[in-house]
Amino acid sequence: MAVSNEIEAVKVSLRINTVLFDDEISALIDSAKSDMAGAGVDVNDKNSTALVMQAIKFYCRAYFSVTADSEWARHYEDLRDAMAARGAQTE
Repeated sequence: MAVSNEIEAVKVSLRINTVLFDDEISALIDSAKSDMAGAGVDVNDKNSTALVMQAIKFYCRAYFSVTADSEWARHYEDLRDAMAARGAQTE
């Protein structure tokens, strides 16, 4: 489950100030982390914390609605892929 400060950061990004959607946001955060990990991103790397959080925000912006927003999804995928490629280069 996502930690509180991650949820709060995403809520600010989504311009939400209620706890009504915290469970849904937490699930999206966990999904983003799982997707990034599957693509080869070390989501626990302390040097990439800001980038991982930005990717999570992009993911949540893309999928926090009835229909996915393809532009935010593309931003997320581009950042995820860049982080994965960078990680592969440092190994």
